[in-house]
Amino acid sequence: MNHGVKMMRTIQTARRGGLIVALAMLTGSVWAEGGQAPANPQAPGTLPNFTGTVASIDASDVRAVRFRYEASARSFWHVHDGDLVVLVERGRGRSQIQGQKVQEFGPGQPILLPGGVAHWHGASPKEGVTWVALTVGRDVKAMAPVSDEEYLAGAK
Repeated sequence: MNHGVKMMRTIQTARRGGLIVALAMLTGSVWAEGGQAPANPQAPGTLPNFTGTVASIDASDVRAVRFRYEASARSFWHVHDGDLVVLVERGRGRSQIQGQKVQEFGPGQPILLPGGVAHWHGASPKEGVTWVALTVGRDVKAMAPVSDEEYLAGAK
């Protein structure tokens, strides 16, 4: 098979497998932030279908939730104690990290919102969105509602 075709199939598979990419990003950020081995890891090298040393690590602080927002629905400004990854199943979503431009996104475009940073997220003004949200940590600090002016600001 031609290298270009193989690469394109790999990219298409990765886009469909956004959850795997997101989980890898979350796992990587947890490992990098902790700087040490997680508590209670499975014995390295015991997982089937892998090459090299691979261990399943404790994920009791990882949470996954599926949300459906109707058009124009959105969260308040808030802060998560850990990273948040949003994976859109269908529709169009929006988010904004405080001090940055509003971003609009859809299926195949995973969004990473860093922990400890104020942000909001929701549906686009004309189309609802369904997504899976993956987060490391459990604490969320709610802040002020997102004004119509903030929400309707030009998206990238």
